[in-house]
Amino acid sequence: WEFKKSVYIIHIMLILSFLYFCGILIKRIKDKGFDRKVRLNIVAVAALGISMVLDIEAYYKGMQKTDVYGKIGIIVFIAMLGYEIISEAFEQIREGQKAEFYKEMAITDSMTGLYNRSAFEQWEQNTKDYNGYAIVTFDLNNLKYCNDNIGHAAGDAYIEASAKLIREIFGKYGKCYRIGGDEFCAIIRKNKRFNIEKYKKRLRWREKQITEKLGIVGLNVHIACGYAEYDNEKDEDFESTRSRADKKMYESKKMLKKDK
Repeated sequence: WEFKKSVYIIHIMLILSFLYFCGILIKRIKDKGFDRKVRLNIVAVAALGISMVLDIEAYYKGMQKTDVYGKIGIIVFIAMLGYEIISEAFEQIREGQKAEFYKEMAITDSMTGLYNRSAFEQWEQNTKDYNGYAIVTFDLNNLKYCNDNIGHAAGDAYIEASAKLIREIFGKYGKCYRIGGDEFCAIIRKNKRFNIEKYKKRLRWREKQITEKLGIVGLNVHIACGYAEYDNEKDEDFESTRSRADKKMYESKKMLKKDK
């Protein structure tokens, strides 16, 4: 008798819980509309509600098996809510990937695929200690002449080929940036393997190959470059280091024009 009395209370609690859940769904529809989550929950609650009604009916009719439908309903309910949780998790992952993609796009130069000026400035702001860093600055010789006399398509090809060449040679030692129309730089973490003179020679050798590969009449790939290591006795900040590298780069630019 006590068990039967407790069953009545359980049934009342089940019905109240079901009604409460329905109320939550109605509030959700009013607040956020009839979205996918609501539709899925309605199906789950309907399955649970139907199974609950069938089990209660079976109990009061005196049937022996009074929990079969309830078990099925609970399994369906849990499975659908589990599906919703997994779907929502994947959706959040996709949103996170989109956010990461747009963040990467914001600091990437769309033309060359190198990091842009914003990324360079962000690195400067976020870096507390510049000791151990060096910078190589680059400038494309005669890009204006190329644009004015051969065409902007040739100029774009010059920029893209030069960016690819800079990344090929210096990218494994640090990050490469396009900081202006024809201005590039690479931030290098100094190590014993990096020898700037060696990579300057490689740059000159690869310039000839790239010029031949492009095959544009009148276009010669010449990339002036300068190098400087951060020195806390000489430099107030990393911009001072870049200025020293720029000075050497302009000297290189003059030499390339003389050689031409």
